[in-house]
Amino acid sequence: MAKSEKIQGNNTYVTYIYRDGNKHVGIYCGKKGKASTMKKLRQARQQHYKVRLKRIQEKYQ
Repeated sequence: MAKSEKIQGNNTYVTYIYRDGNKHVGIYCGKKGKASTMKKLRQARQQHYKVRLKRIQEKYQ
């Protein structure tokens, strides 16, 4: 899991990246510093947690 920041001109864009098995999932969150970006970042972390929890549960069943 990583928070990637890409600078283009005067703007910084935030993307949350994690692995799901063999694939990489990137969720675009928005411009750095905005409240909506932080909300989307929290949602991306929650989604990553749910995917990780599901994978662990499948492994031990």
